[in-house]
Amino acid sequence: MKQQVRAFNALARRSPLLCLAFLLGLVACGGDDQSFRVLPVERGLSVREFGLSPDDPSPLQEAVAWVTARDASAILLHFTGVSQTELSKPGFDPGALSYGTLALSAVSEEGNRGFRRWEVKLPIRGDGEALVYFLEAQAEGDSLLIPAGGANESLVVSAQPIVIDFEWPDWPPLSQEIPCAGDSRRVLDGAEDQATLAGSFPFEDIRNPDWRRVGGGSILGNAAGVTQGVGVEWEGQYYFFPLAIMLWNEVSNQRMGSLQTALSYCPLTDTALLFDTGFDPDNLGKAMFYTPAGLFNSNLSVGVKGRTLIEPSPYNQMLGFAFAGPDVNRCLRALPSYQVDSSVWIRLHPETWILNGDTKLAEEFDWVRRDNPYSLYWRFHEELRAPVAHEDSRLKNKEHVLGILGGTDPVAIPMSREDFVHHTSVAGIDVVVFLQSGIAIALERRHPLTGAPMRFSETRAMFRGLRLYRDDSSEPSLWTMEGVAVSGPLKGRRLAWVPSMSAFWFAWYAIYPETRFELPGEG
Repeated sequence: MKQQVRAFNALARRSPLLCLAFLLGLVACGGDDQSFRVLPVERGLSVREFGLSPDDPSPLQEAVAWVTARDASAILLHFTGVSQTELSKPGFDPGALSYGTLALSAVSEEGNRGFRRWEVKLPIRGDGEALVYFLEAQAEGDSLLIPAGGANESLVVSAQPIVIDFEWPDWPPLSQEIPCAGDSRRVLDGAEDQATLAGSFPFEDIRNPDWRRVGGGSILGNAAGVTQGVGVEWEGQYYFFPLAIMLWNEVSNQRMGSLQTALSYCPLTDTALLFDTGFDPDNLGKAMFYTPAGLFNSNLSVGVKGRTLIEPSPYNQMLGFAFAGPDVNRCLRALPSYQVDSSVWIRLHPETWILNGDTKLAEEFDWVRRDNPYSLYWRFHEELRAPVAHEDSRLKNKEHVLGILGGTDPVAIPMSREDFVHHTSVAGIDVVVFLQSGIAIALERRHPLTGAPMRFSETRAMFRGLRLYRDDSSEPSLWTMEGVAVSGPLKGRRLAWVPSMSAFWFAWYAIYPETRFELPGEG
């Protein structure tokens, strides 16, 4: 065994990257270990994993270097800071730099294969300073550099300082209005639920929302384990609508700033729409609240409860207009919203308000303790609980797409498992779609000053845990995926939100069979 360790360490010194690949290969291809087998613990200096947390720390951000190693007596971090200007010069030689050294500390007990985790906090870098580093594992008489053989192959985390020192801008309007596809002739295709055209609305919509700050949002610890919700930013306030509540009530009515709004959520199609009701929030009558009103192509329709019981006006959520009754062809005004996990939303907007139910429905609905009645339905692609008029097999039924509500020019983009940037145009508007951490957002990619279309690319820079994007203008700025420029000449500007929603593919196609289908990243 000692001879094998010495040979392995000699290989590490000559070609550490090959050595690391060999190590990782051993871990990945260790065979089919059965739970009833007791595997012998190998000995000798070995490294299984290493890195930084977060993966790409920005300056002015605390970070941790970590290594998972076996039989190490010490692990060292060799590091230095370099200005971004120096880093980008031709012929930059990291081998000529002077490196400081920090010792990592073991923070875990030895695991079942002999590995322990080691960590050390990095000094916070200055504004504009890049991090250059490499790691070294040591045992008695042995040393293994990770992952490079020296400073010439050191890892570099570029400097992208992100300091927010401006008031977060509101959503601007689109450069031109996208016409609503309000044409009732396209709707009556045999896929309507009878409740949609009836005057009875038996559901309990939310009209007296109970808002809590993050610390008081007990619904986030619901028994069903549903952590997803709908994030909304409007007139300087942030709101989060947990699906653990919306699964049961489907429509929530609330005032947001100067508007009376409603948020509808359809669990059969996993779609959400926030819209302006048009009602005066200071003068609400009994017939000024939206409520579930049936289905069209398995997707939720909403209506005004009690407005005209003889002849109701159902609005389909994904179409966004009324297809019957006195309001036929009238369109709803969609407001910015997107589906997101609560942990991501709270990290982005820690000052958010969280919907915790309805003060008058608390006894009837114990949202915290309720289960998720759709958990199996969401998992099985074959099960549909309502008829649809059109079907398509390019994706599985319940794969998610971002559907862009382009009026007569709708677009569907599959929400793949990998992050992407997608450029397209919808109804004459240049659009960029960002997908990151399961969130998909469509924005108008129009330069706020010149009006020229921009293209975007990912960067290594992070803001509150999400990657930033760089535009391709001659003097680029860095942008959040919510369309805010956080550095560069456009700092403090914002891109317009393009009406869109994530949806199950079967539902989007059933309602928009004419949709353009675009694969992510091809635009």
